[in-house]
Amino acid sequence: MSVRSLNLDDLRCFVAVAHRLSFSQAARELHLTPSVLSRRISNAERVLSANLFVRDTRSVTLTHAGARLLPLAQEVIEKFDRMPDEISKGPLPVRKIRCGIPPWLPPVLQAKLTGFGESNTEKFKLTQAPLVSADIIDGILHERLDFGFVRPNSQATVLSYTTVWKERIGAVLSREQFASRKSIAVAELLALDYIGDRRDSDTEYRRDVETELDKHGQLKRAEFTLGDGARVKHGIAAGEAFNLAPMPSAGEPNRLEYDEFVLVPISDLSFRLLTCLAYRDDTARRDRGLQDVLDTIILMFRE
Repeated sequence: MSVRSLNLDDLRCFVAVAHRLSFSQAARELHLTPSVLSRRISNAERVLSANLFVRDTRSVTLTHAGARLLPLAQEVIEKFDRMPDEISKGPLPVRKIRCGIPPWLPPVLQAKLTGFGESNTEKFKLTQAPLVSADIIDGILHERLDFGFVRPNSQATVLSYTTVWKERIGAVLSREQFASRKSIAVAELLALDYIGDRRDSDTEYRRDVETELDKHGQLKRAEFTLGDGARVKHGIAAGEAFNLAPMPSAGEPNRLEYDEFVLVPISDLSFRLLTCLAYRDDTARRDRGLQDVLDTIILMFRE
């Protein structure tokens, strides 16, 4: 006989007898006749294929099987009796999910992430922490963050990196001289001074881009960097230098701040700037809910 046929009332009868070690006292407590109580105990023993009590004319004691069943039966009864209270408590607390957001995250991805969080407020609260990539990686490693967006990083081997976005790189040039151009070749850029900077998370990709450019010829590096704002502006506007920046996505406005600049696609540069979703492998494995969120974001960002 299957244990599924065990009746909750049979368990209540068993627990009452086990506590009183008396069939007559348990029957009075449950407002049952002794014969009905005996039948319920017999039914439980038949379903479980075990004797639960040793009975004689003067005493009642638990068998080894009865002693093992008692805490389990009490737990089942207590959980059943708590159901109305648990249901009346209202909605479950909303889970907090913490995400690291770098300053360079493409606006189209930022909008998708914000929309995703706003459409799932009943399931979780998505908190976005604005941080540079190094702090995002450290936050994920030490579990202050659940995930974040970074450039590929081979140093933090504990993390998983899933590419969710690829961007072409364009050349920031003089608007006066290049506004009519649909594209520019690397050979033309190598004739100009290159302005590079690796000081912050917005320029972490530059070493890889520079390596690609160097495959075509020697870069002429300018004596000044992006930190020299006035000289950068003058050098590019005068047509003497160039900088690099991600190309905007379709329908996305150009993020260049100066009227003197124009962003031109580089026709023969195969490099793509990657945005990766980073998270701890072990965290996702032990947290199915977080893994579902990550899987959804990956699919959503790749659309």
